[in-house]
Amino acid sequence: MRRTDKRSSSKYIFLGVLFIATMVVTFLSMGLETVTPSATTMTEATLPVISMLTDEGTEFNPLHGYTAAINQALTNDSLTPIAQNRKLDIVIYSYGADVQEVSYKVRSLSDNSLIENTKVNTLNRDDNKITATLGIKNLIDDNVQYALEIMIKTSAHDEIYYYTRIVTGENYELDKKFEFVKYFNACTLNPGRLNEIQKYLETLSSGNNSNYGKVNINSSLSQVGWGEITPYIESQLVPKVKEISKDVAIITLNYRAGAVNEYDSYDSYNVYEYYRIRQTNSGFYLLNYEREANQIFDGKNDLTSAGKINLGIQSSSTAEYASDEKARYAYYVNEGSLWCFNTDDNIYTRVFSFNTDETDGIRENYNEHGIKILNVQDSGDCSFLVYGYMNRG
Repeated sequence: MRRTDKRSSSKYIFLGVLFIATMVVTFLSMGLETVTPSATTMTEATLPVISMLTDEGTEFNPLHGYTAAINQALTNDSLTPIAQNRKLDIVIYSYGADVQEVSYKVRSLSDNSLIENTKVNTLNRDDNKITATLGIKNLIDDNVQYALEIMIKTSAHDEIYYYTRIVTGENYELDKKFEFVKYFNACTLNPGRLNEIQKYLETLSSGNNSNYGKVNINSSLSQVGWGEITPYIESQLVPKVKEISKDVAIITLNYRAGAVNEYDSYDSYNVYEYYRIRQTNSGFYLLNYEREANQIFDGKNDLTSAGKINLGIQSSSTAEYASDEKARYAYYVNEGSLWCFNTDDNIYTRVFSFNTDETDGIRENYNEHGIKILNVQDSGDCSFLVYGYMNRG
């Protein structure tokens, strides 16, 4: 994602850091002056990322780490099916971290009681990529969900914690389910293949078929196919399993898409897709489909002739926003970043963001945090709150 906006001078003052469990809440204040630009750089992301692997080696359920153990109930974001032989293959992307040890625990979801605590003896290393197999002991019941906690020890952290739920007992045919989801996704991005998915939609003429920011199974084929936008995928396409049984599954995709705009530049979008599918002997049925697309603000060509800030395609009609009493400094949140617009000089400044152009963005773009604007003063100073998962800093 390109950021070449003009910047006015900025100063960042950290007012405090509050820890609730491992959720870090950071207060910051920033003042703007129209002199030489300056910025404060936060430390880089340091934690490895883990993904599960299917029998055919397809990555799914990416897990992001925590530097302290947290309540499993807060992190039940994914469900990982375990093969009937109780073996689970994983891949660890170390990003240069010195991974020294990997272990895992299996707990009951009902009372958090410990069922298994095992160290992984064999780690297969290939540069910054490590593969391993978790041999889950025969202590869990079929068709019952459990909590899986994976721990990594590095030279910088004694323990980093990763969480998912697990279930076993069926032949879930994950690769076939993922293949259908990726097939549907590919058709939405290819005008020449769009008609192939017409049969899966339940289009309603009464629906809003003009909003590309919020699409569902009842939308028109053109709306599902992005109209004339013709986006392309800029990031990895890694599925996440939310729920699964032998025939029905809920699978989501989070990815970055790009598209050429009317200014012969390009826009980027954060895209979230939700699939509820049923697998039968005769093929797949699409039970539900939803897509949200949010354009990532970059400060280019984003001021309308009426002096309004154009955030582009969004899934919601509202945004976190505040200004000073004189309406000189307008602060607003877009896709995990805080921006300021100086209405006197027509200058955009990106005040806070985890995003960076220097990496693959898998860790930095993990958008599980929020920003709350507390107040904006006439001087341009702004106090704001960052809460949730801290990707870096």
